[in-house]
Amino acid sequence: FTTAYLFKQTDTRLKGSYSTGFKAPSLYQLFAPPAPAMGFLGGNAGLTPEKSNGWDIGLEQEISEISTTLGATWFRNDFKDLIAYQNQTYENVARAYTQGLEVTVQVNPMNDLMFSAAYTYTQTKDKETGEALLRRPKHKLTADVNYRFFGKGNLNLGLIYVGNRNDLTFHPVTYVQQTVTLKDYMVVNLAGSYDVTKNLQLFGRIDNLLDREYEEVLGYGTPGIGAYAGVKVSF
Repeated sequence: FTTAYLFKQTDTRLKGSYSTGFKAPSLYQLFAPPAPAMGFLGGNAGLTPEKSNGWDIGLEQEISEISTTLGATWFRNDFKDLIAYQNQTYENVARAYTQGLEVTVQVNPMNDLMFSAAYTYTQTKDKETGEALLRRPKHKLTADVNYRFFGKGNLNLGLIYVGNRNDLTFHPVTYVQQTVTLKDYMVVNLAGSYDVTKNLQLFGRIDNLLDREYEEVLGYGTPGIGAYAGVKVSF
């Protein structure tokens, strides 16, 4: 459920939403084979989906004199039956919440140029343990610059910054779980397109332009720099 109301006199928009959701257990969590040497009993076929409900409320303010839109949104999500690793397998045990503030800005200094950015601060808590949830960064920043040229071309430069967050590892000898901190990282992406005709478009992009090495999950690598190009025909 979503709603919004515009105060025309001040160009102020009040908005909000409420939602429910679920996340099904993965095939690994359900049916992973046992690994006795590591103290792992295997998956748990009796797992049920994680369930959640959430809400947010926010304001958007347009400042037409300088072609700028500012926004701020407060959000909260409550989870139950979270799937956690304990007792040498996966179980539905935890209740948790996430809440925080997102601040956005969009500026159009000229017709063909747009700048946008968003900063999100997130607090998380496992209500069973009192600890923060894994792999949820407190700080996240995104920024985009988009430029259209000659009425046919488009360039986009995007930046994603993700702050430190916790993850789990196992001691190499005892296999006891240990908490580790994953380093923050920044990824820059570049994309562009050009309409040769109204039916033919050339496009391309470069992901991870600075070839950064980073991990979203401990021990799992992510792609380095990569270039892609293509042709789009419409008729």
